[in-house]
Amino acid sequence: MRKKTIYLLGIVLTIILGTLLYCRFCCSCGTKTTQVAVAPPTPALPANGFKLETNGYRYYAEDNFNFISNGFNTLLPLNDSINIGLESFKAFLSKNPNIKVLITGFAKNDEKNNSAFTNLGEARAINVKNYMVSKGFSSDLFDTKGEIVDSWKKLGDTVIGPINFSLSALKADSLQTDWAALKDTINAKPLILYFQTGATAINLSVSERENISEIVKYLDHVPNSAINITGYTDNTGSFKNNIKLGKDRAEFLKAYFIKNGIPQNRISTSSKGANDPIADNNSIEGRAKNRRTVVTIN
Repeated sequence: MRKKTIYLLGIVLTIILGTLLYCRFCCSCGTKTTQVAVAPPTPALPANGFKLETNGYRYYAEDNFNFISNGFNTLLPLNDSINIGLESFKAFLSKNPNIKVLITGFAKNDEKNNSAFTNLGEARAINVKNYMVSKGFSSDLFDTKGEIVDSWKKLGDTVIGPINFSLSALKADSLQTDWAALKDTINAKPLILYFQTGATAINLSVSERENISEIVKYLDHVPNSAINITGYTDNTGSFKNNIKLGKDRAEFLKAYFIKNGIPQNRISTSSKGANDPIADNNSIEGRAKNRRTVVTIN
């Protein structure tokens, strides 16, 4: 009888001990436990990755916009992670419209600038901006700039991710940009490019490249704006031939602008042939100045 009692007491004690241990480690059982939400650690953004970040929004991906060395056209197709990020960002902008995006493009010191802009980095930034506009973003959302860096990650002939996005909220005074004044400034000193007979290339000075950047800035921020390219000649040849030659020069420059990312539907061309000379056609120097194209904002 004594052994049986001890045995039963052992069972009871085991049950009691098990219950106490369960209450202590497996449930609240009268002891209130505070649950603390711990945010997972944020992974470090890979070098040269794609990143969009502002108050209330963050998206990043390991891949980014890539370019061939010396080139300013984005290598396509892009990684899906970038397009997913752009769609996510578009949804964020629909609820937060007062956001401005600065796109900075980078280029290496040893890369050649074959673009119409001040440096190859700026041309890359403008190309990325154009890609985002093609995906439904408004062009007035963006500002662009370019920087030259001593080194950048490359894989063979591919420059990896030389694009950075900086997002900020629009300030009240930034909405007051006088675009009409910028138009007047550009048209007061229009972009004039001179052509040698039979010329097939365009060589731009620093000031001419800066002028083109200002034109692109205006087109991006003023809806339905456009530029006109007017071609001129010297007085050599017939009126009919000179009108055609002036038009050909204007179309040549238009093709150059399209190649550099200015939309075709924002460019018109015309010709005045030998009309309205700006110099004396009786001298070699004067005729050279009259062989020109003039770019103005409509």
